[in-house]
Amino acid sequence: MTRIEDLHQSHGKGYELVVKVIGTLTGFKIFEDSSNTHWNFFKKTVTVVCYVTFAAWSLISVFDGDDADTILPALAIVSMGIQYLPKLYLLLFKPKVFAELIASIDEVWPSTSRLSPEYLEEFNNSLRQSSTFFTGVLLFSGMQSILIQSYGLYKTLWAKFLNPNVKYTFPFEFCYPRETDSLLVFVIIFAIQWSGCVMNGMGIWDGVGCLFGTIVSSVSRLFIVVQSDLKNIVKARGDDAPRSVEETEEDYNKLKAVVVYHQRVLKIADALNSMCTVLVFLDVTFTALAIGIYGFRTTTMKDSATKLINFFSGLYVLQITLIWSWTGQLLADASAEVAIAAHSCLWYTGDARFRRLIGIIMIRSQSPVYLTSLGFSRVTLQTFVKIMSTAYSYISLFSQVYE
Repeated sequence: MTRIEDLHQSHGKGYELVVKVIGTLTGFKIFEDSSNTHWNFFKKTVTVVCYVTFAAWSLISVFDGDDADTILPALAIVSMGIQYLPKLYLLLFKPKVFAELIASIDEVWPSTSRLSPEYLEEFNNSLRQSSTFFTGVLLFSGMQSILIQSYGLYKTLWAKFLNPNVKYTFPFEFCYPRETDSLLVFVIIFAIQWSGCVMNGMGIWDGVGCLFGTIVSSVSRLFIVVQSDLKNIVKARGDDAPRSVEETEEDYNKLKAVVVYHQRVLKIADALNSMCTVLVFLDVTFTALAIGIYGFRTTTMKDSATKLINFFSGLYVLQITLIWSWTGQLLADASAEVAIAAHSCLWYTGDARFRRLIGIIMIRSQSPVYLTSLGFSRVTLQTFVKIMSTAYSYISLFSQVYE
């Protein structure tokens, strides 16, 4: 298994935070390290137990609930649990595929000297944007988890202080059991809910999402390298003299190397899409339902604090869709712009072989690389718009049913 220290610095740096979050909170290791394996096994066990317990409580609430305030929040958690399951499966049974995919990207990762100044700036800007975006996602995830848990704890303890006869109410009020007279039971179940929210939510839900997002954005940068190589493959000359046989042969050999590199990048992109296509399908399919539920509760709850919590919960669910849509758009744009770069090079100065290869690259790049949902639905920012439209339809449906 690859160590993160073995990666190129500019490449490995993008994974440092997300890998640390996943490993620290859940015990799952993407790369080799020297951490305590027994402690990691304990955290993995707690993560799985919390997920199973939380999912069981949510399902009980869906089937036993008798009002919208119980059924809808539980249904939102169930839909998120369905999206969560394949992420947990990959970490449990196929953690090496992450390291292998990242290692294959690192094998073709460029040195800064390879890129022209124009593309080097674009490359570095892409690195900074991705780092800022995924750091923000993880920070918001942590803040949202703390907000929900803190408010729920404050609410029940304050109510108990004002009236000792009031039962303890859990932060996730829809979960089974919903309330108890026992302080011990309250502490145990609160700990399970807190662990499930932080370890499973931030550690796996957002952690794996940000990990995949980082991988997709890294692949999109490889297409920037292809663009740079193509645009600068033929050096401009100050005169109109024909190119020598040696120069023509050199340009052709350079182009062959670019074609081989382009094919390697395309294979990596195909492997990435095959690995995450099921996750994309589940996230795209079920996210709109959860957003619709939290949006409906935001507009109908009378308590301002409850409105705020549901609003932030909706934003939290929205993050995973934004990750797929934004990085999918980056990948599609970068791969399509390879054709523009090929057309922009001095292709007309080359021989017939050179022009033929340029034509092949342009034809291939006219079909951009996409992230797909089970291979039939392309994921771009347009997907994000469609999900928001579907979520609004759910809000309207819930309003007609429950109001």
